[in-house]
Amino acid sequence: MIRPHKYLDVNNSVLSVGAEVLKLLQENRVVRVSDIENAIKDRKGDKALALLMPSLNLLYALSKIEYHQKIDSIEYLQ
Repeated sequence: MIRPHKYLDVNNSVLSVGAEVLKLLQENRVVRVSDIENAIKDRKGDKALALLMPSLNLLYALSKIEYHQKIDSIEYLQ
């Protein structure tokens, strides 16, 4: 787990990247993982890619997303 500290850039945090993923998934209910990676890179920059997997883990733990292995896609759960 990436631990927060007082010098953490909020724009490059697990919660911020997770919010961007949710915005993307709300627009398109099912999105391929590679498309999510590209969108996060475009919106947040290269540093945010390192936070993508922890943010997906967080969203999965909160039952907000489901991963479909056969099509390598993430589905938004309401």
